[in-house]
Amino acid sequence: MVKPGLLVAALAGMVLTACAQPPAAVDCGWQTVPIAPVGPREFAGRVGTTEIRLQSEREGTQVESFPESALHIGRPAGACAADGGVWQRRGVFVSADDRTVAAIESSGSNDSLVFFDTANCRRVGEIDVSNARWRFVDRGVEITPAGGATGSTRTHTLDADCRPRARP
Repeated sequence: MVKPGLLVAALAGMVLTACAQPPAAVDCGWQTVPIAPVGPREFAGRVGTTEIRLQSEREGTQVESFPESALHIGRPAGACAADGGVWQRRGVFVSADDRTVAAIESSGSNDSLVFFDTANCRRVGEIDVSNARWRFVDRGVEITPAGGATGSTRTHTLDADCRPRARP
């Protein structure tokens, strides 16, 4: 027969052990939005339930950037727009849970990876990727400065919503 005191102690130990473990890493599962022409000056792409729309200043299918165009984010619950600088056609990504959009925004000599909440287009984070190579890794963004020396690569951690964590 098991003594109730031992059973309670064993259960308490298991609960404390489980609580002490770090939360499981969330795979953001970033997907590139395949943005293609849908009209003379209109471009769109979809990943999951998220649709991205951009307007071009000029006609044609060879447009690679969208100066002063709002980044339109459409979801089944509605659509919204995020204003910004110059958006890159091959630089728009959606997280696997469809809750976050990341997009490359250029402004002069600066480039940023900007994160938006798809529910309301609120800007929820930004990472400077100017003059650097970058890529999504696990729960972060790895950045290597152009001509980066050994050890110069840094990783910005993303939170459970796939958005940049505040840096201390």
